[in-house]
Order: sequence, then C-alpha cells, then structure tokens
Amino acid sequence: MSPTAGRVGIRDVAAAAGVSVTTTSDALNGRGRVEAGTRERVLAAAADLGYRANVHARMLRRGRSGRLGIMSSLAADASMNPAGIEYLADILSAAATTGLSRGYAIVLLPPSPGDERPDGGVEIDGVLLLDPVAGSTLAERLERDGVPTVSTGRMPGRPPGDATWVDNDIPAATEMVLDLLWERGARRVALVTNPPIRSYAADTVAAHARWSAAHAVDPLVVQTAELATETSAYHALDPLLADPARRPDAIYAPLDRLAAGAMLAARRHGLSVPADLLVASGVDSQATRLATPPVTAVELHAPEIGRRALELLIDRVEGHQDGHRQVIVPATLHERASTGALTRRRGARP
Repeated sequence: MSPTAGRVGIRDVAAAAGVSVTTTSDALNGRGRVEAGTRERVLAAAADLGYRANVHARMLRRGRSGRLGIMSSLAADASMNPAGIEYLADILSAAATTGLSRGYAIVLLPPSPGDERPDGGVEIDGVLLLDPVAGSTLAERLERDGVPTVSTGRMPGRPPGDATWVDNDIPAATEMVLDLLWERGARRVALVTNPPIRSYAADTVAAHARWSAAHAVDPLVVQTAELATETSAYHALDPLLADPARRPDAIYAPLDRLAAGAMLAARRHGLSVPADLLVASGVDSQATRLATPPVTAVELHAPEIGRRALELLIDRVEGHQDGHRQVIVPATLHERASTGALTRRRGARP
C-alpha cells in the first residue's frame, strides 16, 4: 500500500529516508546514536509524507494506556463545586487540551459514592480529582493500586505536603475580600457557606475566624444545607436578615450561588445592595457579572488550574516528578457595585 492510500507508517518514512526502521524510530524519538545528517533526513521524510506517530502504540510499548481519568467528588452528594458549571467546564476544557497535547485522552469518570475504584475496569494511567471530600480515602486507594493522583484543591485530612495538588490561596483571597468590605464601612461581616467538607470551604471559614479576631469582632458564620444553591443560602440567611438587632452589614459567600441567594434574601427584607448591605462572592461567574447590581467576586483562573493539574499528573505518570508537589494559582479580585459605600448605616463612611 502506498503512503497516499492510507495512514503513513514508520516503514514508509524509513523507505523514503533510505534507512532502517530501527534507525528511523530512534531518529523520530530522539533515542540512540543517530548521526545528525541521518536524523535530519528522517525528519524531513516524515514531514514530507505527513507522518504522525501512533501515540497509542507508543503508550502501550511503555506500559501505559494513554488515558487519564477526571473525577469530581462534587456530584456524589449533589453539592456544587466552587464555581458551578462554569468552573467545571473551564477545568475540563483546559485539562483535555493539555492532555491531548501530551498524547493522552481524557476519560470523565463517574463520582464514586464511597471509596470504590471509579474506573469500572477501564485501564487508566492516572486520576485528577476535583475538590476531594473530607474523609474520603479514594486517593490513597488509587495510589496503593499504582494509579497516581493529583487534585484541584487540597485533600482534606492529609498534610499539605503529603499529596500533589493545585489550588488558589483561599485564605489570602478571603482576607482580601474581607479587607475590602471593612474599608467600605462594614463592621458586621457574615460568612454564608456550605459545610466545610472540602478544602476551599474549610479554608474560608478558618480565614474568616482569624480575620474577625484580628479586627476584634465576633465571627458571624451562617451555614447552609449541604446542597449549595441560591435557595439554601436564602433560607439560611432569612432569619438573620429579618432581625434588625442581629442583621449584618455585609455578606461574604465563597460560592457564587450562595451570593445570589444572599441578594434574594436581602430583597425580601427590603434591603438595598449596597446601600444597606454589601455582598461579595468568592467565585466570579456570569451570574456575578450580570447580577443587579453586579457582584464583587474573586476570579479563580480555573483554566490555569486545570492546565497545571494535568501537567503535574502527567509528570507523575511518566516518572518525571520526585515526591509530591503543590502549585498555588493566584486569584484576582474584581470590585463591582455590590461593595459600594454603605450609605444607610449609622457611622458608615461617606
């Protein structure tokens, strides 16, 4: 079969370059002792013929399947991830692009209700875990079975240096938002959060407590039901906003959906944002940008998280990484109208 009649193979390149298949393979893969002139001739022949390496075959020769799994713990309990669908889509898109550029296919694995292997018998070389849940031993079980893991977000319950992960500096981002609210005149800042069973929520609660102590104010935390939705935030905040004696002058939510619920609860009680109540979100999204008024929010740079996490996973799979590594992706605060001046609060700054 001529090279133009089907897929161009390594034998076609060898014949065109006038060298053996072994020499052609070494030249294409940068192995062995191949003279510079011979290597250039092989590469030129490959380019002329439009040769593309059979990545799957190469993976099999190296004892790998060429597949990487991505698994979200988030749907296991119907809870939402830090930025909902937008965040998940950005992570998956960046991870898939990065994987393909390195010759790996991405397999989306179903969430495991317990600690069972999630691959269903499909051979995978490594797993990217999205926001692992406290108490899960899935990562340890996978690694005991020889499957490297990397997570977005720290693995709760494990020392930070005892796992490979990519995350934002959530404590620093939380402090950045709380400082802004304080500068805008807020003195009673409520944190509305879903249960702290993932690192981002736990880090936010801890940072809010430290910030409150540093500013000599009592930490005010409102915890929603496990399902982190607008409705759960609305119902959790409703009794607090209904009581003028306990009512906060600012609300910080680590999730955009919880911030939206706070806005709904404020409207129910006739509170204007930002005149009566400041609102900020720990996640930026279309919902925060298009809200009325637009909500101040933290951009987590999810595509960068997905790219860096896949790169770390491939490095672990291919043995290029000694020990565990951790990568922090800086977050960006976008100030919007929801954190304007408090004009109806006694003692507020003009």
